[in-house]
Amino acid sequence: MFVQTAHQPDLTSLPRHYASAQSRDLTAMFTGLQPGLPVHYRINAAPLASRSATAVRDPVTGGRRGKRTPLAGDDALAWWHRRATAAGLEIITGHGTPRPFPRRDRSTGPHYRLTQFNGTARITDPHLLAHALTNGIGKGKPYGAGMLSLVPA
Repeated sequence: MFVQTAHQPDLTSLPRHYASAQSRDLTAMFTGLQPGLPVHYRINAAPLASRSATAVRDPVTGGRRGKRTPLAGDDALAWWHRRATAAGLEIITGHGTPRPFPRRDRSTGPHYRLTQFNGTARITDPHLLAHALTNGIGKGKPYGAGMLSLVPA
């Protein structure tokens, strides 16, 4: 399991040999974020749209006003392009693959559909990108979605 946190994890409350942890300083990575740098990206996100009061009920999802409706296909890709642009990336190539969202009980908790977005991009704003890398992207962050991963292209 991979966990990204701004704080050093405290594993002292866990049973002995339950888990191990490695911490890495990300200063060098943040310093290396430069405008124009091409990168490969991956993110598992929960693309959603909120229906407005004037929206017609969606025949597929049954979405109605004020209700968050999961997006798929071209709508999910458009969502990712908007979010990537706001996060300081210019998408060069990319595709989305639906992923299962593990839930224990289907009657309770949030309903999200995860999509894994992969591709290449160019950095346009290192400060926005550093914020997105540190804080995640999208509404599904509390449930394990939204962590952006990058490697130089």
